[in-house]
Amino acid sequence: MVESAVVTPGQDGNDDLWLIVKRTIGGATRRTIEIKSAPFEYGEIADAFEVDSGLTYSGVATGTVTGLDHLNGETVDALADGVVYKGLVVATGAVSLPGGATAAKWQVGLPYEAGADTLELDVGGRDGSIVGRRKKVAKVILSLFETDTTGLEITSMQRGRWEPVRIPSVVTPDSSANLFTGNVEVPIDDSWEGQGRVRIRHTNPTPCTIRAFTPVFDSEA
Repeated sequence: MVESAVVTPGQDGNDDLWLIVKRTIGGATRRTIEIKSAPFEYGEIADAFEVDSGLTYSGVATGTVTGLDHLNGETVDALADGVVYKGLVVATGAVSLPGGATAAKWQVGLPYEAGADTLELDVGGRDGSIVGRRKKVAKVILSLFETDTTGLEITSMQRGRWEPVRIPSVVTPDSSANLFTGNVEVPIDDSWEGQGRVRIRHTNPTPCTIRAFTPVFDSEA
């Protein structure tokens, strides 16, 4: 829970958002002072910082990083040299990559789910607005900017079946995430009983920017 927030001028041209956050860690209440990272754009995937209460390591390639005492016992995500690792457990302030993997650049911290719910579709029909009429979404067209689509899903608010956003070759040969910029179509399993609303979520510790959202739908005449 965010208990306090303040905005200060940043040194890179962006304002800095400082937060006092209260969490329950290991059964105890803890408060941390955190700063919101600037939105990711035009950078290297390994530099993306998309975790909560996290830390960055940069140096000699290693399979274990320390300094995470504030997250002891918690399950964290890591972006290590651009490769996503989930479900890592912090013990005595340290966390290790599985299978003997190493990385020179780490972003590690608590995972979070970014999401959005759309409102009822409100466009003009032949005889006026379609608000209140039954409607069904067949697919959506997303305009994405430097987005890791492997963690991006969409579902109908009525049916609730998550549809992954599928882009060919979303993972590079070295297993690091590949950022996609462009348009992508996603089919939706919707129902006439809904209002044409959908839910979007992104779960990876990687960038996701949706520039535009265009539904393709049918509605009652």
